[in-house]
Amino acid sequence: MKITRLIRATGYAAVLAIASAGSALAATMTLDFTGETVGALAGDTFSKSQGALTFTFNGPGLRIRTLPSAFETAYSLDRWLSTTADAGPIEMLISGGVINSVRYLNPINGSVTSEIDVIDAVAYDALSTVLDSASNSNEYNTLFGPDIARMTFVEGSGGSGFVLGQFVVDYTAAAIPLPAGFPLLLAGLGGLAVLRRRKKPA
Repeated sequence: MKITRLIRATGYAAVLAIASAGSALAATMTLDFTGETVGALAGDTFSKSQGALTFTFNGPGLRIRTLPSAFETAYSLDRWLSTTADAGPIEMLISGGVINSVRYLNPINGSVTSEIDVIDAVAYDALSTVLDSASNSNEYNTLFGPDIARMTFVEGSGGSGFVLGQFVVDYTAAAIPLPAGFPLLLAGLGGLAVLRRRKKPA
């Protein structure tokens, strides 16, 4: 009786594992710089992992900075990413999943103060093919994939520098690999089949 229960439990575990293995999960996550240490970033680079994704930012004189309190009130953010004199450029690399879209925040868009920053943003795939772009002073812009691997941000024409504060990323997580004990799980399924045959009336 105990062996029968064990076979049944193993079989059910196999069904659950096979159902989840190899599948990819769509998700959305938000990245910002809240709480980061203010100042220049060593090597002009900054990396941050969140969930399944890793973000790496590069740029001349890359730094974490603050903005006047009105911006913190407006966006509930206390830290921002910029370069020396806010002049850019800033490059963002993303790994760990298939990136479907990225929405970025341009806080200096004229809604909090009279200052307006124009940002030219471009999204690329892993082969550096341009996927999407935007050039304006909008508060929010979304660039679409498929499979964004890199984005660049530079000061747009007529702009006065720029800062970045928040990214909302829609992505598909990497597929879950089949478990190492997959043969054992198959055996469990076979055991369930044997039990079913035994229960059939002669």
